[in-house]
Amino acid sequence: YGMIADQKPSRKNPSRWHWTTFLGQDTPFLTGTEYLAKKYDYAVIYARMSKLGRGRYHCHLEMLCDEPTLTAPGEITEKYARLLEQDLMAAPEAWLWTHNRWKYRKDL
Repeated sequence: YGMIADQKPSRKNPSRWHWTTFLGQDTPFLTGTEYLAKKYDYAVIYARMSKLGRGRYHCHLEMLCDEPTLTAPGEITEKYARLLEQDLMAAPEAWLWTHNRWKYRKDL
């Protein structure tokens, strides 16, 4: 089961958002991956992508959590946010900056 999880969450269920500091700003994250991992006891794997050249990429799969039912609320999402932040700092040109990641404020 795979999910693309770096998108901003829907305004529909803000109670399900996980807030963290991401790239120096308060940022909400989707928690669907964490929810499904805990519900079905799925391992969570992070796909670290790097560009090798034009049209050539490398994907390194990294275990993020193999026992999700034993984690605290938000722990899996927080680990994901930290790995994504590392990747963005290493190669900011690889991220799609056009979507409004910081559309929502924490005080809303």
